[in-house]
Amino acid sequence: MDKAQLLQEVEALTFAQRSRRMVDFGRLSLTDARMAQTLAEMAVGPFYERFLALQACYGSRDGALVFASLSDPSSCMRRLAVKLVPLTCDQEQQRQALRIVPRELRSSLIRFLRHYDLQEPIDLFLHYLAEQADRSLGSLLPFGSPDVVARYLPRVSPRFSRDQWRRLARWQPELALDVLQRRLEDLGEQEELFIAHLNATIPILVRVHPDGLLALLRSSRLTDLLSRLKLEELWRRRPNELFDLLYAAHIDINLDEYIINRHITMDRLHLLARHNSKDYRIIESLGLLPPEQRVEIFEAHLRHVTDRGMPPFEALALLPRQQREQEARHLWSRTDLDLRQWEERRQYAQLLPWPEARAKLDYDLHHADVQRRDCALGILARAVAYQREHLDDLLDLFLKHRNEPDPVRLSMCDGLNALPPGAWREAHLPALAAFVRASLDAIDLSMHTLEKLARLLFRLVPWHLQWASEQIAALLGERGAFPLSASVYDEPALESLLTARHIRGLVPILLPVLTDWLRQDKREALAACAASLGCQLRHFPELGQLLAQLVASSQTTTEAQRIMKLLIRWQPALSHTLIPELVARDPSWIMVSAVEEYLQRFRQDLLSPFLVRTTIQGRFASEEAHFLPSMKSGLVLTQSQQERYAERLEGEIASSFEHRLLRNAYSQLALLPAIAPERLLSLAQNTRNYNRQIGAINALATTDNTLMAATIFALLREQSEKDESVYMLRVTLRALRRALRRLPEEAAFELLSSYTFPQLTMRKEITLLIGRLSLDAAYQYLLDLQTREGQHPDLRAVGIRALWNHLDRPLTWEILQRAASTASNNMAFKIGHIPPEQLTSQELQQLLRLLHTTLQHAGQEARLDLLQNIGELSLRDTQRILTPLLLSMMLSESVAEAEAAITAFMAVCTDRDIPQLQETIRVLGRDRRRLLMLLPRFSLWSSVKYRRYRNLSKSKLQGRRQLALALISVLGEFPATSQVRLRNVFTLLSIADVIELIKQLVETDQLHPEALMEACNQLNVVYHPRPLAEEDLRAVQDALAAHPDERLRRVALAALCAQAHETHYSSEWTPELTERLRVYQSDPSPLVAEAALNIFP
Repeated sequence: MDKAQLLQEVEALTFAQRSRRMVDFGRLSLTDARMAQTLAEMAVGPFYERFLALQACYGSRDGALVFASLSDPSSCMRRLAVKLVPLTCDQEQQRQALRIVPRELRSSLIRFLRHYDLQEPIDLFLHYLAEQADRSLGSLLPFGSPDVVARYLPRVSPRFSRDQWRRLARWQPELALDVLQRRLEDLGEQEELFIAHLNATIPILVRVHPDGLLALLRSSRLTDLLSRLKLEELWRRRPNELFDLLYAAHIDINLDEYIINRHITMDRLHLLARHNSKDYRIIESLGLLPPEQRVEIFEAHLRHVTDRGMPPFEALALLPRQQREQEARHLWSRTDLDLRQWEERRQYAQLLPWPEARAKLDYDLHHADVQRRDCALGILARAVAYQREHLDDLLDLFLKHRNEPDPVRLSMCDGLNALPPGAWREAHLPALAAFVRASLDAIDLSMHTLEKLARLLFRLVPWHLQWASEQIAALLGERGAFPLSASVYDEPALESLLTARHIRGLVPILLPVLTDWLRQDKREALAACAASLGCQLRHFPELGQLLAQLVASSQTTTEAQRIMKLLIRWQPALSHTLIPELVARDPSWIMVSAVEEYLQRFRQDLLSPFLVRTTIQGRFASEEAHFLPSMKSGLVLTQSQQERYAERLEGEIASSFEHRLLRNAYSQLALLPAIAPERLLSLAQNTRNYNRQIGAINALATTDNTLMAATIFALLREQSEKDESVYMLRVTLRALRRALRRLPEEAAFELLSSYTFPQLTMRKEITLLIGRLSLDAAYQYLLDLQTREGQHPDLRAVGIRALWNHLDRPLTWEILQRAASTASNNMAFKIGHIPPEQLTSQELQQLLRLLHTTLQHAGQEARLDLLQNIGELSLRDTQRILTPLLLSMMLSESVAEAEAAITAFMAVCTDRDIPQLQETIRVLGRDRRRLLMLLPRFSLWSSVKYRRYRNLSKSKLQGRRQLALALISVLGEFPATSQVRLRNVFTLLSIADVIELIKQLVETDQLHPEALMEACNQLNVVYHPRPLAEEDLRAVQDALAAHPDERLRRVALAALCAQAHETHYSSEWTPELTERLRVYQSDPSPLVAEAALNIFP
């Protein structure tokens, strides 16, 4: 078979059939010399022939052709060749393939090699990258063998990004944990970066090596950082071990993030409930426990919890019957309920035994107000959930109220739906059938109530198939509509309630009803039924046939689209015969998007007429309609189809003036890999129409050809020489930026450096593009830019920004230091915003020196911007490189600069800066007005760095204790700082230091009324940055409750209220706390007694 015969044979096939046929030809070429010659001729032909020949390699195993295709200009060819390398190439070809394959495909090729256990070529390639000092070594190293990874990991891991850490954790978890442990030993300035990297790896390490992750988290050096880790995934898998870690570190466990599950032990649940008794998650967790343990948790921690004076209903509902009824009776016997509570207690009747609940609500059942009857019937329905033996009584009650208005009937249906389906027995079905019949006979029956009835019946199908089927058929037949939706909020989908066996049981009874719907042209009801069944439609082929008849007579694309999507997804065999028949009878079916997508995916051979036709007539086009197919991929089309489609697109471009249509036509033309890009280039050079030129340029960047980068660059050069508009140059530059991603770095640098543009804007953009390259030649280009005389200052500033990608080279820091000594604000901005991520410890110190130099030489606006940026960098100036300058800037005449300097200092300072900080504050104290203005900035919590801590562990507080004490000590030299000191001591010091400061304020008579209220408020803040633990509040009371000074006893009372969580809405007064409150109520001081007497537990 020659090439022409082969192409003619595959022309009429679909893409899948064509691919399988080419594999057969490949196998045949192993024994047929003529076929092998034909494939060899196709391998050097145009794209379409090359692609077919490469597909044949699945059968021929031609490694040489696959290896040559790795350098093909087409990215489609290269991606297919990458998949074939492990199957067809020998070891030498595999090693060479890793070197010649484009950078963006290296990772894919290595993954395929690992999939086939071909590790040797990967290791050899990693050795090669290490010898060449290639930056891509860090991204690819995790794919190596453990020995190779361990050898080079210390070299590259300091510059790992988050994605690279995730990859290392996925492929080499033990080595990742080892490196993280070593980094933890000496964090220095890299604490924030370490936290970010560890958080990136935790979800992966939890799955692949949870024991190793727990061992790392138990490290004493990590205790201070636990509150800043994202440990939700670890909590789901190992809640007990993680609980012990967090509890030992005194970290508050947020139950919104750490959701209680069945794996947590009872003793740990007790501890959680003690500290989070008001959290609704604790009440939800009762449902996970056996009944006796629910009572234990409730009695120990929830007994005294109230919500607006009422016990939480959700907690009582989860108690065993005896305790549940006892608590409900106690509530109904209370006489201290106000009017609102009297109304709210009605819902607690459902916790009582049926006779008592019926008696309690008898007045409401006969009330003239419909809403009262509605509420009472709903409560009684929910009461049966606890006492299923009274289901007959409930049905009798509902039948007595069968003539209620529809809102009441809706509540009754809701109550029945709330019962578990297993509660219904054969004896209940006649009464339920009578209720359904009464509801259907009601003239005011709403669609919402009908939906609840239908859902109830469908829920009973698995338990009472025959009865439920008959009732459903009667409901659907009488109402002539399908009331259920495919998806309802907070309701299970119908497809999840039924199985294949249930569907087959429903068919004999439902099919006549559905057939009548088709005959009566109830199209919406039939489509709604199919949509609600969802995945169960695959077990109902009879309904599929009805839908096929229905869709054949559809008159709107909306209805046809809805039904076709269901058939294509759940009845694929029927779709394979139905759609070709419909398209053959009426070409306008292509205008239904589901049909168009189906043809593009499965029947590309049927697309040929629509690729050249400009107008369509038929059912969905009342008159000749313009139609242009929107292809998802041009690869599925044959050579002739692509050529005809390209001619059609060029005609559309030439005749259309609408911007949207032009943009779509250009993007479609770029998707055709077999079409030479010269067609787009000619359109891009056409300057007569502005929109057409822009569309062609944007499409050029997306073509399947790496040679387009050179073409776009030549076009950009031509536009620059013609002095085109800046906007047009930027459009072409944006297209060039996208095209360069598919070009090797060497070729990209050679192209970018081949021409010097006359426009300054273009030179700046080209410089930034060169800065993205990791080549030595590109780096040398940037160096020459900084040392060459006569360069524009803006171009030098852009060169500084381009050097950000080369911070691993020592010479870069020297250039940055020289640039920082200039007074250019633009240059200062470029330098001051260098990201600290992926910098080593030595480079972080270089960055601090660079910021020091920049602050000394920059203008005022640039300094303010730099200071704000330093406050967000979260660095620690352990060598005191920057902090002396920041201290001096606190004394600046500009208040804004002084505030920014204080914030920056608080973010980077260490304990070594304490003496200098105290002296600076004393100098500021000479101007009292200025000191009071700047004092809020000295609160460590105002620093961005510390504001991020949701919880501060005791170890963290201890580490910052000296700095906080020094700050509070020097502020104590000024009399008007009591409240500021109180705010800081509550935030950053332990409760013992808090107590000591309050006592000192009393001894020095500085606890004035405002300061006293500040102390009380700090104890009662609900959303405190560092929530006070119960033992902390108890320590305050033990230390101050018996103190002779009334102000300290008032603080102790505030601690008691905080321990009881006393608010307007809730409280947790236990008998022990109530007894303590009585002591304060009898205090001789009115300051204490009056406040205590106004608290009502």
